[in-house]
Amino acid sequence: ITGATSGVGKAAAELFSSTSQVIGTTSSEDKVSQFNSKGSEADRQYCLVTMDLADETQRMSGWKRVKELFGGVPDVIIHNAGSGELGSIEDTGLNHSRRLFEINYWGAVWLTKEVIPVWRERGSGHILFMGSIVFELQFPFKAQYCASKSALSAFALSLRHEVEPYGIKTHLLEPGWI
Repeated sequence: ITGATSGVGKAAAELFSSTSQVIGTTSSEDKVSQFNSKGSEADRQYCLVTMDLADETQRMSGWKRVKELFGGVPDVIIHNAGSGELGSIEDTGLNHSRRLFEINYWGAVWLTKEVIPVWRERGSGHILFMGSIVFELQFPFKAQYCASKSALSAFALSLRHEVEPYGIKTHLLEPGWI
């Protein structure tokens, strides 16, 4: 579960860890350190790994660690990591917008491309995209967020048609304000 230290990601990790092995990711090494200081790994409900989706080096090392902990590619991926913005289009810097797209869209695309070949060979896999209601209902002063989440939703819906014949299930959730 990407973005597993707060909100929906944390709640999902806690819920699913009661019956399944769960590895959550976060961009914050401090959150990983705090989480890991709370008792032994066996006592924790789930494991947390640093994997900043906007940083290629961290993304690669985080993914390597996830595969080590699972003993390969996991059966389920939940793309929950996300970043937002609040400001007018003219006041939102391009660097901020690019980072937002790296986290909200490109990181999910990259991770999806990592699992699809393995799942296709396996004949199974589940991928859940945490989109947003902004795919259908856009808000002012959140243009880049709306654009990145809309791109993610469109990607998920298109991907569904490509991978369904291989036994790979694709799900899209589009919640409102959380």
